[in-house]
Amino acid sequence: MQSSALLGLRLDMDVTHEIDTDSEAQRLLLPIQLLMIVQLQLMNFHYLKVSMQYLMFALNPISWIDIMHPSPGEWVPDVAKGKYLEDLIKTLVHPSMLAPWPCVAMLFRGAIGYWVSVDSVSIILKCETVSDAIFNSLAITFIADLNEPYWEGLCSCLGLQIDEGFQWCIHTGAWKEDELSKDEKDRLKYPCIIEGLAKRCSFLRRDKGFALVEDMTTFVALFVIYLRQLFVVAFALKTNVLPAARDVCTMWRWHEGESKYMLLFAKMCLFFTDYLSLVDTQYGLDKLTEEMEERTEHPCETKYRRMMRSDAMELLHEYGWPLGLGIAFIATVLFGRRLMKAVYRALKRDAAPRDAVSNAASET
Repeated sequence: MQSSALLGLRLDMDVTHEIDTDSEAQRLLLPIQLLMIVQLQLMNFHYLKVSMQYLMFALNPISWIDIMHPSPGEWVPDVAKGKYLEDLIKTLVHPSMLAPWPCVAMLFRGAIGYWVSVDSVSIILKCETVSDAIFNSLAITFIADLNEPYWEGLCSCLGLQIDEGFQWCIHTGAWKEDELSKDEKDRLKYPCIIEGLAKRCSFLRRDKGFALVEDMTTFVALFVIYLRQLFVVAFALKTNVLPAARDVCTMWRWHEGESKYMLLFAKMCLFFTDYLSLVDTQYGLDKLTEEMEERTEHPCETKYRRMMRSDAMELLHEYGWPLGLGIAFIATVLFGRRLMKAVYRALKRDAAPRDAVSNAASET
């Protein structure tokens, strides 16, 4: 549903629209557009963060040992025990069968969140009035929130009861130092693999620091995403070309088999857009590329080409101060609180021995 709405919105957009940064009206409109872009990125921040954190949590095989969860035998109802259904149910609820589904769900959820962040820039920059910029911002946030009413409707139809205050609990008895407990060894088919992985990569255990690894990896990925968004907006304002036009050209190259980089990623995106959406992608791409060719010869190789690393370096050279402030703002928002907590803990550790020495001296 969300992918179809976003894909249709991109392919129905007038991507040849040029951003007019020199007119008198733009003096009032451009600050509002930039403000709404920043606001939308902040509103979408939690959506992306949760998706990435849950994806890392589900991808880590040690997480399925560290958390409290019912054993396969506890899933079996009393009426099915002792029958052929018991083995079938135990197989279906085994972690190896359950793990792929949350991973796929969080991957798609993160992809939708990133797609909203990317396309919202073009939707806002193509607006010609302040009211259009505000109303279009509300429309894109509506698409991002479509999963919530869909989930509520599904729960009502199937009679599902969801505990809103649910939290994972750590299974404190799963490990005996660096080895699995006897109960966990009996429950797992290949406990030696899990033990070997935990010994080689001890940071994958939550009591050994995986929560910190998960948190920092998520925020580094978010920093890269928002840093790219900053340069995309700057490049769009410099060239007067909507970022969606460059994305359309990239999708067109994927469909025509002319992509030179990230071929596996291109195939995955093509499968996602062609088979998991209701939009005729090929028709929309052909229509938009024809409109581009009417204005520019070989548009996807010239005016609407992808932003390269050399373009980013040129932007840094020309707009060093604004981009530097933007990078500092992103880094402060993402890492400021964590850096302050780390400094506080370090100062507290240093202060503890000094207090002990002073107390000993006073007693003597």
